[in-house]
Amino acid sequence: MTGDLDHFFTLTIKAFKNAFRSADLARCYHSLGYYFVEKELYSEAIGSYLMSLQFEPESRQAQSELYYISTKTGGKTEKPFLDQMEKYSITYGFPMGADKDVLGLSISYGKHFMEQKEPEAIIDCIRYIGENPKAP
Repeated sequence: MTGDLDHFFTLTIKAFKNAFRSADLARCYHSLGYYFVEKELYSEAIGSYLMSLQFEPESRQAQSELYYISTKTGGKTEKPFLDQMEKYSITYGFPMGADKDVLGLSISYGKHFMEQKEPEAIIDCIRYIGENPKAP
């Protein structure tokens, strides 16, 4: 909103630390995609939107952004493979999935709730872990 794209990027990277639900992760990757499009880093943007779709497959917004990039580049930018996305992840400092510490906390809480025989809380922890395919 302020037009400070670099600050937006910094906040987006920080948001990953708190994002653990699929919709939250999708939003973080979508925001990265926006940043990369604005910086004309189209391969990074495509990868970010594809990551977003991994967590929210029905996102018309992400699909629309991919179409926009295709028209902007004439379809000449290739989709990055997973190994390239991992390189982008290191270069730009974003995770490939939910934060491992947050996932670990969910597992710990799940074990605690099992001991306490609190089924509703256990279900929430399991659902959370299930939404994150890279859970430890």
